[in-house]
Amino acid sequence: MAACVFFNTGGPALPTCSVFTIIKCGNNNIRYMIKRDRAGYTLIEMLVVCTILGILISYGVPQFQKSFELSRIDMATAHLESVWTAERIYKAQNGAFANSISLLQNYLDASFATSSCTSSSCSSSSSCDFCFSIASASDTAFTANATRNTAKTKRWGGTIDITESGTVSGYIQAPQTGNASIILYPSQP
Repeated sequence: MAACVFFNTGGPALPTCSVFTIIKCGNNNIRYMIKRDRAGYTLIEMLVVCTILGILISYGVPQFQKSFELSRIDMATAHLESVWTAERIYKAQNGAFANSISLLQNYLDASFATSSCTSSSCSSSSSCDFCFSIASASDTAFTANATRNTAKTKRWGGTIDITESGTVSGYIQAPQTGNASIILYPSQP
């Protein structure tokens, strides 16, 4: 039984992607060509992949931003509902609704009631997503609102309102895109 010896050659007349392998078994030489695997991707393949990724990202990023804005709206609505509860307690004790959030400090969460989000300087503060205020108040009715702080974001704007009946309504929209609006239909707590 003859031993086989392998020789790899690559002459100048051969393409760079091919290698001839000579197998010497005894007195017989067997010569055949083996193709190498490609070492990389072509420029066209990379451009196609980048284009597909760009299209997917262009669809995904606005939805991602909208989901963040929805969570901010949920937080603002929760704060408005706590103002609604505080107003009801204030009316039970004083006979009329409070016309300022500062009058409700004893009934609200201390971190919310004393934050800059409830003061008149909120619109110039970049730490608040929404600015909260009592828009109107009387003996029988009130309206509190949360206005999207444009100092924090230039993209989203709008107002959320809550009335003495607990009805939450309003809209938040992105003016640059025109079609990214979040409308809050009247809802009861």
